[in-house]
Amino acid sequence: MEREMIYERYLFMKKLLMLSASVFEIPLIQAAQEQGYYVITTGNNAAAPGHKASDEYAPFDYSDYEGIEIENRSNQSGLFG
Repeated sequence: MEREMIYERYLFMKKLLMLSASVFEIPLIQAAQEQGYYVITTGNNAAAPGHKASDEYAPFDYSDYEGIEIENRSNQSGLFG
């Protein structure tokens, strides 16, 4: 029951796809989360510190236009590069 409620909440959350996750993006990630966004970060460096601050890490590079397009179609509210 609780798992279903969490999933429903996720479906209706605003989502932000960030194309980078360096230390400089952490304040933006946190500010977006405070505003109720579910933050997904991308990048080819899985050890980037912003990935730990985000809600989800999608392992593709920002130059992977097809990957970004697929991820962006999955109900994103915004894209930040």
